[in-house]
Amino acid sequence: MTPGVDLEILTVAVYPRIGGMTSWIDRIIRRLSQFGWNIRLVAVSDRLSEAYETAGCEIVHIPTAPVGMSDGLMDKVFRWRGVRQKLSRHATQASPPRLLLSDSTPGVIRAASRYARKAGVPWVVLAGGNIFSETRSQFLAPLLHSQIRTDLLQAEKVFVDGPDLVDSLEVEGIASGKIEIQYPGINLEEFPERPMQARYYPARDETLRLGWHGRHTEPNGVLRFIDLAQHCRKGISRFCGDGPLREQAVLKLSELGHPEWYLGPLECHQIPGFLGEADCGLYPLEKMAGVPRVLMEAMAAGQAALTYPVGAVNELIENEVNGFLCRDAEDMLEKAHILQGHPELMERLGRSARETIRQNWSEEHLLRQFAVRLEEISRPCSP
Repeated sequence: MTPGVDLEILTVAVYPRIGGMTSWIDRIIRRLSQFGWNIRLVAVSDRLSEAYETAGCEIVHIPTAPVGMSDGLMDKVFRWRGVRQKLSRHATQASPPRLLLSDSTPGVIRAASRYARKAGVPWVVLAGGNIFSETRSQFLAPLLHSQIRTDLLQAEKVFVDGPDLVDSLEVEGIASGKIEIQYPGINLEEFPERPMQARYYPARDETLRLGWHGRHTEPNGVLRFIDLAQHCRKGISRFCGDGPLREQAVLKLSELGHPEWYLGPLECHQIPGFLGEADCGLYPLEKMAGVPRVLMEAMAAGQAALTYPVGAVNELIENEVNGFLCRDAEDMLEKAHILQGHPELMERLGRSARETIRQNWSEEHLLRQFAVRLEEISRPCSP
């Protein structure tokens, strides 16, 4: 690496915000720092977790007002106008990086494209979903999509975590040659073999331990998990996470008389222990793209994971070999009951799931490949 900042990451996906992109960004920072990269994190958020004190990178926090569920278009416009002003001041005070990486949030894309152009540095985007379909229902969506398309076409590359995203972004006018697949991977060392002592569930017996974790949003299915769990015979359910649907989830548990099902957000270092205690993960995901990180984490913990064939899930799960790809809620509940009556099948699926992660989804291997690719992009073109 040359002196100075090798990679600057501009993102809203920072802890304590929960989500797959937040985890992905965090792992990139930590792994590439270990590989010798000098990284600067520019975090656009109302809060910033103390966890980044050990990330091994320079941190620039651009504070924003908390995002509210009722925020309208003008709230977002003024919020991001303020962010761009602060980012512009940052650009005049800091040394430019060799390469800029951003997430695919609309406001971040707009700010990153301007920043990269002004600083004269190459820019790449990390997209964990199709930003066009995710914003289809927004006010003035065609105008927003035109701007997103214009900005993305200025990026050197758009990295996605599944072939389904290559196809869907190409339909939106992003050339396939500009899109590359890059999976985040999992550090299996963070997911030890199943713990002997129970912390998140009652003492182990023959009851099936059901689990779910992730961001509380409609696509991730936290409310659908609760619906499934209440109909699972002799099951003990627990879930964690945070997000826009948290209050609805807590209210639903109160109405069911099971407030103990929700464990709270949990810290990152607590997630592997929780997942390791669960026997079976119910993940009724819908309208998801790429390979959901929550499934990789559940499999790394040795869970028999049940989900729907959304996004690029079939890249990760082979039905009835290392998990179940279910048709619908009824099928998922039926498969959970099968596992309840056949613990040997559940153990076999869990072992196969963990081995899949070990062989094909190593974080170190995948992110070392990513580092090589970023290095290639950051090199000045020969005259």
